[in-house]
Amino acid sequence: MKLVAVALCAHGAFYGLVLLDPLIPERFPLKRLSSPARTVFVLMLAAFCAAFVLFLPATVWGQTKVNVDGPGSDALK
Repeated sequence: MKLVAVALCAHGAFYGLVLLDPLIPERFPLKRLSSPARTVFVLMLAAFCAAFVLFLPATVWGQTKVNVDGPGSDALK
């Protein structure tokens, strides 16, 4: 039970740093900890959101159509 409390406190401190990062001045020493924490959080959030691409229906992605006989097709010959 004690280990769970330590883990919850560590998570709270991490997310607290993430939330405080925009408010911390650039030259403040705590910024050296809060900036990497915010970066890790943003990258984890991006990976979480990217996973939903796998579950999108195929109709979302359209097929690319190329007009070969249109203007500028001389350059292809």
